[in-house]
This record gives sequence, structure tokens and C-alpha cells, in this order.
Amino acid sequence: MIDRIFAGHAARFLVVGAAAAVLQLLCYEGLLGLLPYEDAGALAILVATVFAYLGNRLWAFRSTGRWRREAFSFFFFRAVSLGINAVVLYVLVSIMRTGPTTAQVIGIVLTTLVNYIFAKLFVFRSSTKVLEGSPGHEG
Repeated sequence: MIDRIFAGHAARFLVVGAAAAVLQLLCYEGLLGLLPYEDAGALAILVATVFAYLGNRLWAFRSTGRWRREAFSFFFFRAVSLGINAVVLYVLVSIMRTGPTTAQVIGIVLTTLVNYIFAKLFVFRSSTKVLEGSPGHEG
């Protein structure tokens, strides 16, 4: 039944992404008192990235591609996202005086959109083509 609800890879990506975002935010909040906000954000992203890779490979895109290539691509593009998130945090917290948690939520939303584009076009592209060609594909 759950697979029927989340028939397309886009819906499954959003579920994995939402779970990763919650995990990232919980890690970030837990680390804020221990580390500077930049370090807390970076470590939270690392934890969420490992979770997101596994969730996207195994469930969202159901990839059967070469895991080493996909893992390298996935982590490369997530490193790009880390840079985007760092810039967003810096601008919002240091320049615009936004609270660190609000800034992190905004960063998560922006990088989630960027990450979907990277995953669909570059990381899991062979799995995406298979899903799009399958009967009943909606994503």
C-alpha cells in the first residue's frame, strides 16, 4: 500500500528528504550548544547525507546501478550542497541577523530542491530512466 501511494521516485525522494531534513535539524539542534553553528550544521549535514544516500539508493530510486559511482556522485553533489548551505547560513546569520535555527531551515529547503535535481539528472540517472519507462510511472 505504501508503495502505491509513493509510486514515483519524486514522492519517495521527498519522503526520504523530509526524514533526512528532520534528522539534520535534530542533529543540528543537539550540537548547537556544543559546537559553533557552522560546525553543527556541517556535522548534521554529514549524518543526514549518509541517511539520504541509503534511503534514495534503496527506496526512492531503487537503484541497481554501480554503487561506487553513485556513492561518489551522491557525496560529491552533497558537498556542493554543503557549500550552498554554508553560504546561506553565513548570509542569513552573520549579515541578515536571522536566528541560526531559522537560517538552517531555510538552507535545508533550498538544498533539498538542489539535491533532487542533482539526484535525478546525475546520480541515479539510469534508475530514473528505468522508472520513467515503467508502466504506471507517475513521477
